[in-house]
Amino acid sequence: MNSTHIAAPIELTIDGKTYILSPLTMKDLRELERHFQSQIVDETKALIAGIESKIALDLLRDAIAESKKCQIGSPEFAGKISSIEGLAKILSLSLRAKHIDMDIHKCLELLTPQNIEKISESIAEMTGLAGGESDSSDFQSIPTPKM
Repeated sequence: MNSTHIAAPIELTIDGKTYILSPLTMKDLRELERHFQSQIVDETKALIAGIESKIALDLLRDAIAESKKCQIGSPEFAGKISSIEGLAKILSLSLRAKHIDMDIHKCLELLTPQNIEKISESIAEMTGLAGGESDSSDFQSIPTPKM
């Protein structure tokens, strides 16, 4: 992250309700990585159900190797955070400090075509990157997912 930016909590109002977005911690970032890594393996597990065991094992090994590449700053990670689910996961991690009931599923409900851009901009502001000054390796360079 650019050292001139300081992450700070911000308020986000959606449908008349105010939420406090808190900066992500290192623990949150590790959880985000693991979420995406698990997602890659879980998607492969679902696809290989019923496939011959040798082929399935090879595909699962490939998925595990691919999941290890999904780390902060990698193109794989950037692809995941630019998805709707990725934005919802970041939102849930940011909200949980002040809103413990806001899991990823509730955050997905907040992400509507009407407010996805507002949420993306709020996350960028909370991370200190609202001015567009970012490096491609910054995990916080969050594009608005297309709906």
